[in-house]
Amino acid sequence: MSNRILYLDVECSAAVVYAWSLFKTTIPVQQIITPARILCFSAKWHGQKKMLTYSEWGDGRQAMLQALHDLLDEAEVIVTYNGKRFDIPWIKG
Repeated sequence: MSNRILYLDVECSAAVVYAWSLFKTTIPVQQIITPARILCFSAKWHGQKKMLTYSEWGDGRQAMLQALHDLLDEAEVIVTYNGKRFDIPWIKG
């Protein structure tokens, strides 16, 4: 029996912040106007042709996040391009 392998990519928005400089700066939490968030994701099961895509604008935020949760719950293995440093921390956040 083979593992249930999910290929996954998450896309996020930029944070909107007040900043006093365009160069190396630290931005305190109090200066965040709109925090960054997951906007959409695409996923595909290994061995299937159908690409699954969910977005905030197409499915609504709650439905998109629920679909992401359901897919991850079903997957035994998750394959990403930069998941360790980007996708997985965003999903956990």
